[in-house]
Amino acid sequence: MNELYKIEEYPAVALRGMTVLPAMIVHFDVSRETSQAAVEKAMAGDGKLFLVTQKDPGVQDVKPTDVYNAGTIAQVKNMARLPHGLIRVMVEGKKRAQLVFLDNSGDYLTAGVEAEEEAPVLRREEEEGMTRALRDLFKLYAQGNPRISQELSRQIVETRGLARLMEQI
Repeated sequence: MNELYKIEEYPAVALRGMTVLPAMIVHFDVSRETSQAAVEKAMAGDGKLFLVTQKDPGVQDVKPTDVYNAGTIAQVKNMARLPHGLIRVMVEGKKRAQLVFLDNSGDYLTAGVEAEEEAPVLRREEEEGMTRALRDLFKLYAQGNPRISQELSRQIVETRGLARLMEQI
């Protein structure tokens, strides 16, 4: 970790066609050798990995310009080797982070990231007011967007806690 700039370094995996957000638990298969090496490096250490989405899923040899500038620091929960050289990984998204640099010169991608700061502590009344306002705005949005099902809308509106509600939306 670079204390001067608060940049933390993690092994990184560039995801094709998916994004992992905080509080999500998801599994995916890893086929690229560099990504497999990143997962193995994470497992040999503290289990943390930076997950970032590729702009074009067809790109095989990922460069810094091939990924978005934000991703998620995740904890590897489980790893299993599958036939045909694949690795199946289960991760839990922990924290959003901004990508500062992506180094593709080694056996695996290394990401330097700045983790999102913790939200300030609000008074109970402030949090309740913000939660109520956010729910009302989401209801208006959902009413005008036919792609959001009533069930999904209900689940989001019933979510407890401001931080969790913001993540769900």
